[in-house]
Amino acid sequence: MRLGLGLFAAATLAFFASFSSVAFAESRQLAAAVDRCENGYATDRQCERVFSLYPSETIFDFREMRCQHGGYTERFCDHIFAKLKPAWAAGSYHTRGDTYASRGYYWKAIRSLRKSVAKYDTHFARSNMALYYRVVGRLDQALVQADRAVEISSVDSPYAYHVRGRIYEALGERERAVADFREALRRDIMHESGLTELKRLGASE
Repeated sequence: MRLGLGLFAAATLAFFASFSSVAFAESRQLAAAVDRCENGYATDRQCERVFSLYPSETIFDFREMRCQHGGYTERFCDHIFAKLKPAWAAGSYHTRGDTYASRGYYWKAIRSLRKSVAKYDTHFARSNMALYYRVVGRLDQALVQADRAVEISSVDSPYAYHVRGRIYEALGERERAVADFREALRRDIMHESGLTELKRLGASE
């Protein structure tokens, strides 16, 4: 009788152990699917199927992350970001813009960054917009954004000056470019990019 009970208990434990292993494997597969969706590596339809397995508040977070990484339509993401606080929405638009740029969609990137600064203006967003305008050949607009970035940059940030220096260089204004690279280096003596640009232009620190 004791042997029978022992076998029953062992079988029960084995059953639950196998069930837990299957559940764990499935949860890992689901988490991997969510990660692919959030980072834009699956179709919208596939991701909606995955997201539907979660509570509604979690689905919103997943959709926001997918929007940041270039998923869904711009109109759909406008609807998602509209539910966020302005500063948070600005960050989401900024991330979406940089994602577009990394894929070579510079005009889409510029549109997203314009929406970002409309929500909450930052010198990082303005600087990146300047760089993307430079890539598409709109140096006039690039300089406008770079000037605004410098205007609102924090006192210890070299980034806006570095970007404007690159815009000036593209415009053929070497002396102004050198002045901005020097200012970037003055603000942060560890700013290697500024030092690199000065050396490349044959200018002293």
